Amino acid sequence: MTSTPVLAALAGRDCGSAAPVLIEEFRKASDPAGTGLGWVIGNALSVVADDSVFDQIAELAQDRRYGRARQMIVWGLGRSKDPRAVPLLAGLLDDQDVTAHAVIALGKLRPAGVRPSVERLLDHPQAIVRRAAKKALARLPP
Repeated sequence: MTSTPVLAALAGRDCGSAAPVLIEEFRKASDPAGTGLGWVIGNALSVVADDSVFDQIAELAQDRRYGRARQMIVWGLGRSKDPRAVPLLAGLLDDQDVTAHAVIALGKLRPAGVRPSVERLLDHPQAIVRRAAKKALARLPP
């Protein structure tokens, strides 16, 4: 990753200006295992990306080629005010690479209508998903 544009963007008062650079670097990182640079860049995006780059973030979140590197991008969608975030996250509940992060994001957004989709995850084979579902259900409207 070329650090100069990223560092310059992050050094500014508005870190959101770093999002386009980070999105491009995420695409280049190719880290489907989610154990290296791609995940780190996704983590940074979860902090600096806002709804001005929602379309690009949504594209990355749904592109399974990036595997687990998308986890924090999906988690970051829990800060979105864009109404498309809820159906996007609900659609990711069946994506094993990001299920837990999608549940956590839905819990942060507290939308109506997703409770049944989250309830079915209480029996998920992964403990992290079951715990995330339980916490999200405590926050979701009945």
